[in-house]
Amino acid sequence: MLVDDTNKRVLIIGDSTTMWIRPYRKSHDDLTYIELLRKQNYQIDVVSKPGMTSSEAVKYYWNNSMASFYDICIISVGINDLTPRNYPRWLWKINNEILVSNSYFEKLIQFIYRLVTYSKFQTLCAKFGMSRPWVSKNAFKLYLLKLQKIIIKESNTKMVFLSLPMVSSRVENIFPGIENNVIKYKKVFNELQNERTLILDIENIFKYDRQRFNPEGIHYSADGHKRIFEELIKIIEME
Repeated sequence: MLVDDTNKRVLIIGDSTTMWIRPYRKSHDDLTYIELLRKQNYQIDVVSKPGMTSSEAVKYYWNNSMASFYDICIISVGINDLTPRNYPRWLWKINNEILVSNSYFEKLIQFIYRLVTYSKFQTLCAKFGMSRPWVSKNAFKLYLLKLQKIIIKESNTKMVFLSLPMVSSRVENIFPGIENNVIKYKKVFNELQNERTLILDIENIFKYDRQRFNPEGIHYSADGHKRIFEELIKIIEME
């Protein structure tokens, strides 16, 4: 099958920041940057889910997209890797699988989970050094480098990594220590840039009106998505 060169093919891999608008949509004109890209003359494939981490992005590309042709791959992960936690993964996994508690054990699990995720308890744990990121900075770097290496080896695709904006005080209050983690993990993106890889610095393009573009602190507003879309269009059209 011949590739239609008039329509650029774009693969987007990312977490909930690609999907959600905050505050919530007020009209049909409030669109994510993916929805805005789809209104252009591009062929868009999207793999996006809440909570996606760098390791999941690597696994997805390895298992599903290596044999596919794309002009551009846009990757938006990181916030879930660096979010601090003070509880074990098994507790998080079990709690997420309980939709409706049907036993005393499930009720106990939900109670414990609510307790350990209570903001004041998390603040106390952070103060005494009892919280840590979901994924270490070194592991985060290795996952992104692995993804980059696979794409470079197996395709002609250009990559765009979306860097991380600084979080708001509201998010810092919910996840004590997350702001320091953002500062540390943002440095990883600088090590990825090369002739096949561009880094879109979200903090830089939001800096003139952060409250307008990123009022919630993690997910973008409709204006924020439009601002990212404008930058992505420039990159895609350069290729």
